[in-house]
Amino acid sequence: MRAISYQLVAAVLLSALCRVTSAAVIALAQTQSTPTPSANDVDLTDYPNYPTAFPGTDQSVFIPDSLLKAPLVIEGLKLVQATVPANIFSIKPSTYSDETPTNPAYNDDPVANCYWPATQCLSADDISKCPPGIWGLSFDDGPTVDQNYGTQQVRDTIEKHNMVATFFAAGANVIQHPAELRTSYLKGHEIAVHTWTHHPLTSLSNEQIVAELLYTQAAIFGATGVVARFYRPPYGDVDNRVRAIAKALGLVNVMWTRDSNDAGFTGSEDTVVNAIVSWASDTSGFISLQHDITPVTSRLGIEAFSKLPATLPMKVMAVGQCTGQQPYTKIKTPEEEPVPEPIPEPTEPTQSMPNSLPEPGGQPQNSGHTVSKSFVVLAAGLVTALWV
Repeated sequence: MRAISYQLVAAVLLSALCRVTSAAVIALAQTQSTPTPSANDVDLTDYPNYPTAFPGTDQSVFIPDSLLKAPLVIEGLKLVQATVPANIFSIKPSTYSDETPTNPAYNDDPVANCYWPATQCLSADDISKCPPGIWGLSFDDGPTVDQNYGTQQVRDTIEKHNMVATFFAAGANVIQHPAELRTSYLKGHEIAVHTWTHHPLTSLSNEQIVAELLYTQAAIFGATGVVARFYRPPYGDVDNRVRAIAKALGLVNVMWTRDSNDAGFTGSEDTVVNAIVSWASDTSGFISLQHDITPVTSRLGIEAFSKLPATLPMKVMAVGQCTGQQPYTKIKTPEEEPVPEPIPEPTEPTQSMPNSLPEPGGQPQNSGHTVSKSFVVLAAGLVTALWV
């Protein structure tokens, strides 16, 4: 009777062990599948002074004073003040007007201060073009979501041509559509900073410039887990004061050499589409400017790319790829300078997504399904002992 009881107990334990083993196999399969993109696997503590609150989504409203007093801005401003020469701070801010937001009145010497766009002046550190035979593709102001013409549709269209782009994201849109931005990143496109409120930077105070750049960079980090190194000033409005502040924060200014005028055209839509199509025969090496901010700008870009020939006489790639510069970096602090990693060789955009964003050690996270090996071994040993 005792032997039968032992065998009965062993049989029950063996059945339980089989169920546990089956669950383990299923769990392992799940960890190897591709989950829905989510920012849940981004460790926000990896970004020093990550904000507890962000500015609002109304871009007509300046970042409020209360958010200018946040540690993110205070520490960023300390870094700027510690590294930027005092004479740079003497450059007068321009005057902003709601009636002419794209053209603030510049109140200092535009030549001496390398003010763009008035003089089209570029500094030695500015990026504005790609080497001959390369088209640097870029889109401003997204991400946006639309049933027919949004960032997703723009991305799908250029990927059909095996193209990779740099998306200069506005912080106000990042916090509304973080999953859209994350998808662009995971599919191999570069993500860069395009400020939060899209106000001309030369019209802002030093701390406002710091806030515009860092709140956007932080929002991008929250969605993707990477620290963007490139920024583009709204309307191309930049001078040596803006450049110096951005550089102190570890950011590189990116301009353009071909403008589609898709966001401000007043004539025929065909003019915009034909201009973009004409770039397909330009092998001089350039960076183009387009927008994914409205269904109209996105649609014009989609229509233009649908008219491109199957084979182009140049390569089309993101800004970091064409210039050989890393689009992402470490957080810059007074104690540590950012050390950009070597940029990888240009690759085609991938259609699949990794299981998760990389951890600091470089390993992807699993889905949380784990089975203790020691438990399985112990259970197996117990079953064997009871059976015999």
